[in-house]
Amino acid sequence: SPNLPKLYSGLEWETTQSKTLLFTSGKRRIEQEGVYLQSIQVTDFPQAFLDYYTSQLSNLGFKQTLNSTEPTGTTATFAKGDLFLTFGVKNIYTGAGDSRKLSGYKAFIEHN
Repeated sequence: SPNLPKLYSGLEWETTQSKTLLFTSGKRRIEQEGVYLQSIQVTDFPQAFLDYYTSQLSNLGFKQTLNSTEPTGTTATFAKGDLFLTFGVKNIYTGAGDSRKLSGYKAFIEHN
């Protein structure tokens, strides 16, 4: 979409699929068809990816409606009118229980 930033080029993208996406805007939950993209696994936390979308979307007049950090990863949603874009980083673990270790990260983007 010309209303969205160009796809971040610092990562290799392995998954692109259409799916029903759920966006949160204030107290509203919005379900819409959209596009989901996911990067290949990387070993270093992709902070530049998060910084890129945060600054690009802010510059385009988007407002941040959600920001969460959990053991499973980091997620942010930005909205402008009826356009929503969620992006973040999933933490990838190997093993289970006490032997569970953080093994890498996958960046993702989804938008309507």
